[in-house]
Amino acid sequence: MRKIVRFVCLSAFACATFMPAVQSQATMTLVGLVPVDNSAAPSLAGYRTYDLVVNTTSDWTAAAMLLELTQGDIFQHVNGDANGLPPIEVVISILGDESLRYDTFVTNPDGTDLGSGVGIAGGAGDVGGNGFTFSTTELDVTWFSPGSDTNDIGDSKIARITLSNDAQGTLLLAITEAGTPNLERFEITIVPEPATLGLFSLAGLAMLRRRR
Repeated sequence: MRKIVRFVCLSAFACATFMPAVQSQATMTLVGLVPVDNSAAPSLAGYRTYDLVVNTTSDWTAAAMLLELTQGDIFQHVNGDANGLPPIEVVISILGDESLRYDTFVTNPDGTDLGSGVGIAGGAGDVGGNGFTFSTTELDVTWFSPGSDTNDIGDSKIARITLSNDAQGTLLLAITEAGTPNLERFEITIVPEPATLGLFSLAGLAMLRRRR
């Protein structure tokens, strides 16, 4: 049985969870978008970083993600991988640029902050994608975990996503565990940071005053 779990991210520090009325018997759950402190990279002021985390009881084998923004942008580092693979520690050290650590990428947990490389299989057709896309407004990708890895068990970071504070949109995820033919499907709704919403409200008030 497929299930859809909807998460509404209210801020960089909290997510409200809405569980479906009918649960499948699968052993995978969505932990959600877990906030990551990116203050070590001052150039990312105005951006929020998350790790996309799932919890599994066995290896996950493949994942498909379609992230579409109707507002704001997805951070792409100029020295990041064009296919959305994780950066390498030695490259971060050579460049002396911590913002590369908070690039947007898909990954496979290996016990480190960045994780390890994965295989890119194309677009996220399982969740309505139209072909591999990695832009400032859309991430449409399917990737797979190479071989068996005990780091996949438990809470596993499968992607890092950095968004502008005013970002708004939807993230659809489909993922499967080894030995499980059915895809588990999840949906996350992304809304602007409260501080950004406050700015929008102030701007609206200013416009009303001008009209009066």
